[in-house]
Amino acid sequence: MEVPTWLERSELLVGKEVLLRLQQSNILLVGLGGVGSYAGEFLVRAGIGKCYY
Repeated sequence: MEVPTWLERSELLVGKEVLLRLQQSNILLVGLGGVGSYAGEFLVRAGIGKCYY
């Protein structure tokens, strides 16, 4: 499994193994209010595989 090009900078920061592990992760985010919406956006931008809300 390859890291998408839009995550290249994150790969430099945390490494390829961590990004691949994030892509295979599932997250349950409860609450999409003021803080939760930002948390959800950051999780998606970090490369989380699936996010349920």
